[in-house]
Amino acid sequence: MRYLVQTAWELRESGHPPVDQRVKEALPLPKHQSASNAPTHHRQLYRAHEHAIYLNSAWSMMRGYAMFFGCTALALSGSFLYVAHKLFNHQDLLDALNRRPGWLINFAVLAGLLLIVNIGLFFFIRAVRLDLLSPVRIPLVFNRKTRKVYKFVPDAPELSLSLSAVLTNFKPWGLLLIEYDWDCLEAEYLEQTVLNGNSVKTLRILQLYAKEHPTSNNVIGGLLLTSPMLVGKEAALDFWEYIRRYMEEDGPIMGARDEPAPPLPTNIIQSSRLMLPYMWPLVWLGAAGCFYFYWGTGGPLKYFGDYSAIMFIVGILSLVGVVAMTSNWLAHRLAPDLPLPEEVLKDAGPELDLQQLYKSAKVQVKNSAGV
Repeated sequence: MRYLVQTAWELRESGHPPVDQRVKEALPLPKHQSASNAPTHHRQLYRAHEHAIYLNSAWSMMRGYAMFFGCTALALSGSFLYVAHKLFNHQDLLDALNRRPGWLINFAVLAGLLLIVNIGLFFFIRAVRLDLLSPVRIPLVFNRKTRKVYKFVPDAPELSLSLSAVLTNFKPWGLLLIEYDWDCLEAEYLEQTVLNGNSVKTLRILQLYAKEHPTSNNVIGGLLLTSPMLVGKEAALDFWEYIRRYMEEDGPIMGARDEPAPPLPTNIIQSSRLMLPYMWPLVWLGAAGCFYFYWGTGGPLKYFGDYSAIMFIVGILSLVGVVAMTSNWLAHRLAPDLPLPEEVLKDAGPELDLQQLYKSAKVQVKNSAGV
């Protein structure tokens, strides 16, 4: 694995609001002040050394979404080709296009369709590359001895439809390893309301931002601590409190109410339970049933009559779920492991047994309760 190592100071990302503006828009979380009485890592801790912990990044366990959206983009571009095929085989339309300036309209429609197909194909290739060929676990590393924090970022090329950009999807990508000084990092919690179609959704964001130096007002970078789609305020504060105590107060690596991160999925059933914990059997059953009634019997009208539209919707939703679960399984099955570089392992100390730490923490709590 090829690494490009940079400090936050060397990278100096632009466009981040300064500190005095951020504190007006977000809830500051000081490192010397407790944010919760129930610190927990929410089963995101998957590896620990004597002086360092490794937490799943915000999207590690939900791999497959990129490939799912890539497949969706490819399917949409293919549907445009199907519609174009039907339109250009309609005699009245062909007669209209053959008259001037029909050739110009014909050319414009064809060029637009080719562009849509190329965009869909580009996003499909890039999504498959991100999910199947990027490392299976990309951690956030906190080293309390060196007071360093590490973030891994796939060194992917910028989005572009140029030929050179498309070709880079078939070349080896490296990883950008960004090193932050803990003393230059500050935590914040904020909520953002976004319009998602016809609904309004609130994103709850827990993140760290990096300053030029501990007392600077300029912000030069940052990193997400949790997924904005999967956490509430109370859970976010509990998670931050776990990190804060570990780095600031030599807090325990494993508490009695925490278990190590679950193992990565190794089969389609485990991926299905991860993506859709309670609905996955119904999704698979719905997909199988709709496949049989639509393609195995020559159409649904014979069986469902006026309910055929409902069955069509059920079939589409089931297919979406099946693609998402299959993508997650393939992403975990085929993605390579991440060899940790020397910069991360330095001064981390020997690796610890998380299961043993968990058992010891439970015993301590039980003994305390007995006293």
